Order: sequence, then C-alpha cells, then structure tokens
Amino acid sequence: MAWALALWGTLLGLSLAVSAFEVGPRETLARLVPGPEATAWHYLNAVAVLLALFAWTLLATSVVVGRRVRPER
Repeated sequence: MAWALALWGTLLGLSLAVSAFEVGPRETLARLVPGPEATAWHYLNAVAVLLALFAWTLLATSVVVGRRVRPER
C-alpha cells in the first residue's frame, strides 16, 4: 500500500511542479495544503506527496551512500 501512495504522490508532485510554472508557487502550495473544508481525500493526497518526497530522498541517499561505501576492485 505504501508503494501505491508513493507512486500517487509522485504523480501529484509532478502535477504540482508543472502547475507552479502556470500559477506560481504560492497558489501551488495552497492547492496542496488541505483547507478548512477538506475531506479525507485532501489529507491523503498531501500525505502521499510527502511520502513520495521521503521515498525518493531515501532512494537517492541509499544509492549515494552505497557507492561511497563499496570497496574498489
């Protein structure tokens, strides 16, 4: 289930990155943060984007650290 949320969050994050060029970063952030009349879906979308950011950061960090720790042949 976590991988599905990370995939959905990645797609939402890419969509928000594109919309930042169209409407600006402030409006884009307002679209991501749930408002006072938000439903559970709004919160789930925000959590999915955060999970995707965490997952991609963890993957990139593990690749970089793995390459540094590996002994030379």
